[in-house]
Amino acid sequence: MHTRQRHGGKRAKDPVRTLLRLLACTFSRYRAAAVFVGLFVILAASANIVSTSRLAPIASELMRSGAGADMGFIYRNILFMGVVYLVGALATFAYNRIMVYIAQGTLRTLRDEMFKKMQRLPLRFFDANTHGDLMSLYTNDVDTMRQLLSQTIPQILSSCITMVMAVAFMLWYSVSLSLVVFAALALILTFVKRNGGRSSRYFLEQQTAIGRLNGFMEEMTSGQKVIKTFCHEKKAEEQFRVLNDELNRVGRAANSYAFIMISLYAKPGQKIAFVGSTGAGKTTITNLINRFYDIQAGRITYDGLDIREICKDDLRRSLGVVLQDTHLFTGTVMDNIRYGRPEATDEECIRAARLANADFFIAHLPEGYQTMLHSDGANLSQGQRQLPAIARAMVSDCPVLILDEATSSIDTYTEKLIEKGMDTLMEGRTVFVIAHRLSTVRNSQAILVLEHGEIIERGDHEQLLAQKGRYYQLYTGAFELD
Repeated sequence: MHTRQRHGGKRAKDPVRTLLRLLACTFSRYRAAAVFVGLFVILAASANIVSTSRLAPIASELMRSGAGADMGFIYRNILFMGVVYLVGALATFAYNRIMVYIAQGTLRTLRDEMFKKMQRLPLRFFDANTHGDLMSLYTNDVDTMRQLLSQTIPQILSSCITMVMAVAFMLWYSVSLSLVVFAALALILTFVKRNGGRSSRYFLEQQTAIGRLNGFMEEMTSGQKVIKTFCHEKKAEEQFRVLNDELNRVGRAANSYAFIMISLYAKPGQKIAFVGSTGAGKTTITNLINRFYDIQAGRITYDGLDIREICKDDLRRSLGVVLQDTHLFTGTVMDNIRYGRPEATDEECIRAARLANADFFIAHLPEGYQTMLHSDGANLSQGQRQLPAIARAMVSDCPVLILDEATSSIDTYTEKLIEKGMDTLMEGRTVFVIAHRLSTVRNSQAILVLEHGEIIERGDHEQLLAQKGRYYQLYTGAFELD
């Protein structure tokens, strides 16, 4: 398979032709497997439509006959639905497993061909492209290809088949209602096309920015002696800041437009977890919830009310936040806990610290709760700094909590203490959790797996493992978060 991959985030001269050539090469190697994938996708989509179509006769029978309903007819249809659903589930499992086999084999071949190609390239190619940019081809770009093969293509095929069959059933039942649906669908597709185009442009810019930043970091790391010899540290920091800010800008734009497409919901008292690679959009969601970013289209509702109609101060008073990078202010430990609710009494702050399992270490400080903290709590360990932050959120007594990788950089023992505190903190509240450690999200009512600003999987721990998709790969170690 010969490839002419883009580099440095540059678009191929004819991206559609390049994509078709890649797909042709891929499926020419796996013809038999591809045929089975197509058959299983058709079977799964058909099973979904056919089983759903039996709901109407069952409902009609119940509504028409009441207590005298033909229960035999109802039970037969329910049994039929169960069998068809089972067939559809088995077909879905089968084509997902086959696509994993095809995708991984294709990526292995693709990397081999890319590496062979690079061995034949002249030195001027490597002089013109940074090492970080080239490494991005083997990591970010190849992983995007894996997503296309293992997830996007089956989803597109399944959606197309489902749509065709759904349209057929709609026209069969009611032509007039179908025309209304088609009109609404045309508006939705126009909106999706407009925002999807913007999103893809920003994602391309994001890939370019990632390549630049990776290249710069590689050069600066390998050239540390030269940098220090000529006192170039400040200049290097300024250059890094410029590149990092650019990545932040395009990444935020890409994810903002993509999130307009993704939707999600959280019921009162639920724990919702976000899992995904760096840059997938996890933190962007929480920034949209508390209006650090304002969405440009779409809606976010809080108890049915658009959050843009809620005063920012009032909105944020109802949101407790525990961040990975805790900030402690100059003042006493008590002052830092009370920061969550200035009118809280000493007794309420101490009770919050006990619930957060922070009281034990605070009691061993030189002056207990009146110990002065300086330089962002430099006299405390990372784990100790996190516990007052949890107590701060605890004393705020907010109905909604946002936990942004709150335990990702601490030792295992301290993490257990913090998790106990957070379990108490989350009780009875709606919680949004961002986590790299999957052990911290197992008990979530809903886990959302994000990639490139899109929700690719949703379900609880057991459901996602059964799907054997990205979450399964993350949990079993077949794929790692970066």
